Amino acid sequence: SEFQKIPVRHNEDIYNECLCNNLPLKPENTDFSSPHVKVFLLLEAYIGRIELPIKDYYTDTKSVLDQALRIIQAMIDVCTYKSYLKSTLQCILLLQSIIQACWWHRSSLYTIPSMDMNLYTIFTNPEINYKNQEIHCLGELVNMVEPTFSLFKKFIYNYRNTQTANTILDFIKRLPDISLSWCLLAGNNKIIANSKDFLYPKNISSVNDYIKCPTDIDLKIIVYLTSKCIENNKILISSKIGKQVDVSWVIIIGEKDTQKLITLKRISPIRINSKTSLFIGKWNEHNIGNRHIFTLYFMSEC
Repeated sequence: SEFQKIPVRHNEDIYNECLCNNLPLKPENTDFSSPHVKVFLLLEAYIGRIELPIKDYYTDTKSVLDQALRIIQAMIDVCTYKSYLKSTLQCILLLQSIIQACWWHRSSLYTIPSMDMNLYTIFTNPEINYKNQEIHCLGELVNMVEPTFSLFKKFIYNYRNTQTANTILDFIKRLPDISLSWCLLAGNNKIIANSKDFLYPKNISSVNDYIKCPTDIDLKIIVYLTSKCIENNKILISSKIGKQVDVSWVIIIGEKDTQKLITLKRISPIRINSKTSLFIGKWNEHNIGNRHIFTLYFMSEC
């Protein structure tokens, strides 16, 4: 009912059907006069950066985006309350896709302003880029650029005009570079494990690979975050939704085997050094002898 008032004008059912034919995902409902089907198609076209058939659709998309962000945030809250791990992660990925106008399975290089196929080829082709390295995501780009930013600056000016090049350089300087460490506390802040001495094996097969937790004692994880980006910022400058978006992060602890979300915590923009705690709960008699593998997810909500 959220999108019931989105207008479907005269002959727009025809436009909707034509648009649907050019999109990879098809709606279950094929009533192209339905406002819900239109919203589905507008969101898919927006994320895929597909050209819309008429100008009115761009106005409608802005209205849809404002509502979609609010609805997805509410969906994340509901999934968290229900302890649905997979659904929560999928909602966050969808939120990222909408804010960045980029599918989550596509290269993150496409979130760079003015990115197109030509520039993507320049970045990914080791015979063209200035470091002779293959680059397929923002993380690899940052690792390559950070030690030699001045060389990259000269390189990008060769392929883009000054204004576009400056926008790209500003984007890269503002990319977050965050390191994470943690420690597991029991009872009166007694450390029973931490990321420095806990080696996570690829295939856990031995009892010794697990952390032994005391029973009937509250457990919590302290997460330490260190930001090393060239320029810290609180506003996401790469947003494609036409308005400022506050940078926000979320830490999730979940169990993949049971698809249970243990805890979720949102954190504000990260300063040079930040610390936050997540409460896991009490390790009671039901857990004695049982083995659990928890995964810590650190994700951006934008």
